[in-house]
Amino acid sequence: MANRNMLFLILALLVWPLALPAQTATEQMRAFYEEARSFEAFFVQEVLDEEMERVQLAEGRVWLRRPDHFRWEYSAPYEQVIVGDGQKLRMYDVDLAQITVRPIDKALASTPVMLLAGGVELSEQFEVEDLGELGRLQWVRILPEEADTDFEDVRLGFGDDGLEAMELIDSFDQTTRIRFAEMRFNHSIDDERFRLEVPEGVDVVGE
Repeated sequence: MANRNMLFLILALLVWPLALPAQTATEQMRAFYEEARSFEAFFVQEVLDEEMERVQLAEGRVWLRRPDHFRWEYSAPYEQVIVGDGQKLRMYDVDLAQITVRPIDKALASTPVMLLAGGVELSEQFEVEDLGELGRLQWVRILPEEADTDFEDVRLGFGDDGLEAMELIDSFDQTTRIRFAEMRFNHSIDDERFRLEVPEGVDVVGE
């Protein structure tokens, strides 16, 4: 479940906006939708069950480059790498010594990645709702028009530095919360970042 939730978050990030003063969260998201090129940050992620009790806490670093290029590295409490190179999605579980490979379009078909990385209008497949200010952030909610998805909604929280927080509620009533720090926007990211070398002794499934 954590892997599936992370795929949702990865593609929502591909519309990551810079700080745009005096705009609502919806306006910020729409304004930068056509302009976002790359993003890098440290992240802290927690997963809460239906009783809002924490069941998982993790951290790591993320790199994104539109379209369909990303690298999500968990460093604690376990090591895992999720890489998309535009064609394939590779998930490397260090403890299991296994890499799972899938076509990126099939792996992300029921997630916001399909829409947000594909260049179609948000309104064609998602409903966007401005939630206003909650705490110190402005929040926007993204709801899928189609019922055949694994998530209920995605919420993006915007502060002075642009998008600072994300929340995802899945069909099992689990909530994934993520916070970002050390953010860099629209800088050059080398192609090597989106390749995954196979270590000796690691099984590859689906290649």
